[in-house]
Amino acid sequence: NPRYVVALIKRGSGQQSIGQFSFSIAKNTLFCIPKRVINSSQHWSPDTSGYSVTFNIDFFLQKSFPGKLIAGKKIFKSSIRPYLNITDLQMEKLEIIFEFILKECKEGYFNTQSELVAIKTLELLIVADHFFMEAQSESKTIIYNDMLENFVELLDKNFIHHRSVKFYADSMHIHPNHLNYLTQKHSGLS
Repeated sequence: NPRYVVALIKRGSGQQSIGQFSFSIAKNTLFCIPKRVINSSQHWSPDTSGYSVTFNIDFFLQKSFPGKLIAGKKIFKSSIRPYLNITDLQMEKLEIIFEFILKECKEGYFNTQSELVAIKTLELLIVADHFFMEAQSESKTIIYNDMLENFVELLDKNFIHHRSVKFYADSMHIHPNHLNYLTQKHSGLS
């Protein structure tokens, strides 16, 4: 099953690529990797430390959580910039959640009390999503665009049979030049 990742770097440095985005890792970097998105990391410094949670939708569905609670989070949309440098206060808030998840898993409660882990992981997603949207609001920089996300979803469903810009623009009821403008503006790629 496709997996999602939420990672928080407390200290250290490195380079990360997620989809079309490449960025430097530094202290207080939060990043999210959506399902089925190519990613790689390199040049990690030896002092790098932090947290990472990897999960799939089935983990939540087994606990009767609706899948849309996870898949619907903007942090997992492939058109969104997948990283954020957060404040020390935001770092502390996320660290408490990661530590709880880690403690539950280390103490062997994962099988018997995995509902708690699922709830805390969902809390992590909600808080991270909030931080990303707050950053967008404060910086006046759009890091998520509904129309571009619609394009990415169409592309994911149709790329094998349809490769023309016109097909996707027509499906979205916009001009091909406008679709090109949107992808260039938000992803840096034509």
